[in-house]
Parts: sequence; C-alpha cells; structure tokens
Amino acid sequence: MNTLIIDRKHSRVYQERGVLKVEIDGEKPRSIPISQIERVVVSSDIQLQSRLLSVLASQNIGLVVINPRRPDESGVLIGNGHGDAERRIRQFRASEDDAFCTRFARELVKHKVSGQKALLEQKREQRP
Repeated sequence: MNTLIIDRKHSRVYQERGVLKVEIDGEKPRSIPISQIERVVVSSDIQLQSRLLSVLASQNIGLVVINPRRPDESGVLIGNGHGDAERRIRQFRASEDDAFCTRFARELVKHKVSGQKALLEQKREQRP
C-alpha cells in the first residue's frame, strides 16, 4: 500500500507498536503496518492522535489534509522529504500532460463508481 485515504467522518486514527489503526464508528479497528504506507490523505473530520504526527514525520510519511469545502484550509505534513523533490517534479509534469490527466480522471471515476456500486449492493443485502 502506498497511499492510505481516510474519508469517513468521525474516524479515529492512532498508532500502536508500528501499526496505524483506523477505527470507524466504534467498529473493530483496521490495522495497516506503518512500513507499508507512503502517505496518508485525510478528507473528512477525524480524530488524529498527536503522537501519530511525529511517527509519520519520522518515517518520512506525508500527511495531506484536504478540506473539500474550503480548499484554502488544506495542508501537508512532510517528514524529512527524502525523494520528495523528484516526486513533485514528476507530479507537475504529469499534471501538464492532458492525455495522462484524462486517463487518470477516468480511472478515478471508474473506481469511485465501482466502490459506490459495491456499497449499494452491500446495503441492499442488509436491508430488511
């Protein structure tokens, strides 16, 4: 896993013994080894353990906080930035490539629709 995206409101994110844990609405926490994470993207209101910030920074794991309603209130936490400049240059070049952006947007929408379809099917099965 490279990027962990947390987009469920009221999730609780913390770390225990080298494992990042995400608890959603009091459910059993989902565990992801920190060594498998390159960056964490948060796009909803969550509870974040302050100690986790220093762990992410020390492991060179970027934290991106996105406010979908107010993009000017978004932010980024970067560790020591090893390899970050090259990554940003590649990202910039990719963003200037219209063909890449079109392919990326199509894939993103395809995955979002697929996820929504799976969720709706799951909810339909649970419906009394």
